[in-house]
Amino acid sequence: MKGKENKTVMRYGRRMVSCFLLGTLALSSISVSGNMKGGGQLNISYAKSQQIPPLQLQYDEPAKDWESQALPIGNGKIGAMVFGDVRDEKIQVNEETVWSGGPGANASYAGGDNSHPAEEVHTALQNVRKSIQDMVNEFSENKAAHFDSNGKLVTQNYTDLLSDSVFSKNLNMLKGEKNNFGSYQTLGTLCVERHHI
Repeated sequence: MKGKENKTVMRYGRRMVSCFLLGTLALSSISVSGNMKGGGQLNISYAKSQQIPPLQLQYDEPAKDWESQALPIGNGKIGAMVFGDVRDEKIQVNEETVWSGGPGANASYAGGDNSHPAEEVHTALQNVRKSIQDMVNEFSENKAAHFDSNGKLVTQNYTDLLSDSVFSKNLNMLKGEKNNFGSYQTLGTLCVERHHI
């Protein structure tokens, strides 16, 4: 039992270190320098002399919505959504092991495995690709946006392939089991207040 407790403590410690490093990275300004092709130094004055725009994002107001406004950062293992503000910084942090569902929710969870034979899945994939390609070809030949004789832009929607039962059957064959799949959970939100600004 003690070995299991040690693993839990180690995992928690790694998470805390990862969060600290992510917070440090997000809050620090990192100067970039290095060598260019040919051995010259890359620095701000070189970028200015070549009229290269600065690599920065600038917004008029802090993000309010997580999905459409906050900026994602991360490396695939740990990540965050940065909301940004001049005085108060809000960073929602996530780490890959913070997850609902999976083996902890159901011992028979198979990791989203596909139960269909590989040959059937391959055939279904080819059928889905062909259906989409045929739909795009037909659309570009017969339904592309154009201006009518009055100068009005005429547009049409793509064909809804999901209403086609054969296409839907092939598409569903590509998917694994989603029972107890779960979703990422927020590790935490880092709020930094700067009172001196």
